[in-house]
Amino acid sequence: MATGKEQVSRALQRFDELGGTLPDAELAVDFGSGVGRLSQALGDHFRNVVGIDISPTMLAVAGRLNRHGDRVSYKLNESPRLEIIDSRSATLVFSHITLQHLAPEIAASYLDEFLRVVKPGGAVIFQIPSHFSDRYLPADRDDLAVSSEHRRAAIEIRADPGPLFGGGSAVLQVAVTNASEQTWTQSAVHPLLVGNHWLDGNGIVQWDDGRSRLPGRLAPGETAQIALTVTAPSEPGHYRLQVGVVQEGVSWFDATPRLDGGNRDLPVKSEIPVTVAPSASDHGTVDNSGYFASESGGHFEDLISDEIFSPPQFEMNAIPRSDVEALLAKGRATLLGVDEWVDEWHSFTYYVQAEG
Repeated sequence: MATGKEQVSRALQRFDELGGTLPDAELAVDFGSGVGRLSQALGDHFRNVVGIDISPTMLAVAGRLNRHGDRVSYKLNESPRLEIIDSRSATLVFSHITLQHLAPEIAASYLDEFLRVVKPGGAVIFQIPSHFSDRYLPADRDDLAVSSEHRRAAIEIRADPGPLFGGGSAVLQVAVTNASEQTWTQSAVHPLLVGNHWLDGNGIVQWDDGRSRLPGRLAPGETAQIALTVTAPSEPGHYRLQVGVVQEGVSWFDATPRLDGGNRDLPVKSEIPVTVAPSASDHGTVDNSGYFASESGGHFEDLISDEIFSPPQFEMNAIPRSDVEALLAKGRATLLGVDEWVDEWHSFTYYVQAEG
């Protein structure tokens, strides 16, 4: 919630710096509101806020965390349109890390809806990726599989997760070195990733757990620092967590302890022991501060499933910046400015003033 307050304040200040003005402070719409991180912050600036999400569970949690009473409400929307919001009624439409998880044609439809529901002179502030970064997907790539003789990696797991609860997650810091004599180039067809398996005394019990993308290029001897999220098996016990490099649809790479014909040693710690304790749900629940709580102290017991499962990954999509700008021009909105940040994607936050 604290990060939401900071983000909303920064976005409104940026809108003002770009020359934007708001006609009033009546209604803000938070599209993709989740548990209310941004809509609660918007409630500090607007008389009324409507948070919109597709997840009933998220909305249920948001309702329980609401500290603004009737001024902030949450609505379920499963339509590609926003019929639940009247045309020209919102002073501000705000959306962050939501449109990127929708198919591009659906995201574009919602952008049209943002322009429909915002009132004359109102604001639309939204974020969406535009295109892959060359750092992760070079323009001169050939999309060919790495040849078998160059599938050699040296791996060092630099952060031990310690004991985990069954089904619990942790982030490993992994150093991956190209131990071959050829530069690895990232591929759109066969992505180069770091992944992990879980093993017990009888062999592999959970194949293909976490995945993190390698950089766009990794030269021979070059090392990349990768954050890899792993999820423990649901059954308690003693396991071995094994990390490796994989080219999707091609092969896992071999681990090697040496490089340059044995002239220098490379760290190889591609497997570590991990103890998995009984799942957290066997001991308590999570309260609204996010901390472990006793059975009598939790606020979300009825929303927590006893079933351990691996949720599907959010898909990541993009709309090229030129297409977004064309859509805004068609809607007769003024693009005041954009903020860009680059990781795996070039992503933009757009600051838009609706036609007055």
